[in-house]
Amino acid sequence: ILSRFPIVATEFVTFPPGILADAISQKGVLYAKIHVKDDYVHVFTTHTQANYPGNDEKGRCIRGDQFMVMRNFIQSCFEKHHYKKDEVCLLMGDFNLDARNCIVKTEKMKKYPGLKLYPHLAEKETFNEYEAVMCILSDNKNDEVKDLLYQKYGEHPVTFGDTYIDENGKVQPLEKVLTVKHSQGSMQSIDYMLYFIPKKMLKKIEENEEKKGRIVVNEDSARVEKFFIKNRAFTQLSDHYGIVVSLEYKEKSEEPEKKVSQNDSKE
Repeated sequence: ILSRFPIVATEFVTFPPGILADAISQKGVLYAKIHVKDDYVHVFTTHTQANYPGNDEKGRCIRGDQFMVMRNFIQSCFEKHHYKKDEVCLLMGDFNLDARNCIVKTEKMKKYPGLKLYPHLAEKETFNEYEAVMCILSDNKNDEVKDLLYQKYGEHPVTFGDTYIDENGKVQPLEKVLTVKHSQGSMQSIDYMLYFIPKKMLKKIEENEEKKGRIVVNEDSARVEKFFIKNRAFTQLSDHYGIVVSLEYKEKSEEPEKKVSQNDSKE
């Protein structure tokens, strides 16, 4: 996490060892609390269990456990570092969860960690890993978690293994230097920017009446940044595309007044 504004607190939690190459990787979740004027932004970034051919179901189960760890870690950071009402919290990173190809037979996912807390995830014949992860992170919608890219595009955009159509009308992998061969042209959506809004996670959410303004997320600004380059042996800065969203500081005078309905007004 890089910031030109002061990072006033950091935490890191390491996931239990994964499988194959991930077994020797210190993957986890990194947290930073960033001070911007008289407000704070809470940032979490992660990299979860990778997908390896022939280990799909096992990889999904390990990721499920990692997202359970992530949820608990977010809560502990909010409590320890005094999250206050309306402070922005973003969770981002390479989830290795391909939302474009995330449905499997439920019978293969009986060991998925989230099923003990959320048994409804296994009520259908098919299991949707994306829905399961959003359920875990939001505690079955008790908290609000917005997928900013899906909200922007109305679909899960490709962030890894993109393709193009050549002059003969054939589909070809767009990037072949940095991307491992078995993933070239796989058209995956595995990178995310989630806007996390706690509702019931904390027993009490403090308010800060002394703030002159606050940071807000410009949700419409969320986009995939492809980082194409020229005159190099490779055509992209990374095998993954980047994700961008803009945050804005608004003075209280700039914020529109909330309309109070007759039912909301005090007697």
